[in-house]
Amino acid sequence: MNDSNAHIAAALAGLGIIHTFCYTVKRHIADGRLVPVLQGWEPEPYPLNVAYAPNRHMSQRVRAFIDWVVSLFDQLE
Repeated sequence: MNDSNAHIAAALAGLGIIHTFCYTVKRHIADGRLVPVLQGWEPEPYPLNVAYAPNRHMSQRVRAFIDWVVSLFDQLE
């Protein structure tokens, strides 16, 4: 599947094992609706990049957005 909501819904419905980012299923694991399996086979973390149109100066809005995204992902670990 290429839709993460459908992907997670299928797992919650008991339709099989999924491979997804931990932050997308963290709450379902915490409440016992999903159970991690094959934990010894986890891949290396994926890098996350924020792409923006280059110009001479990064706008304050873009900088604020990047800082916000970084803080969100820092909280997930």
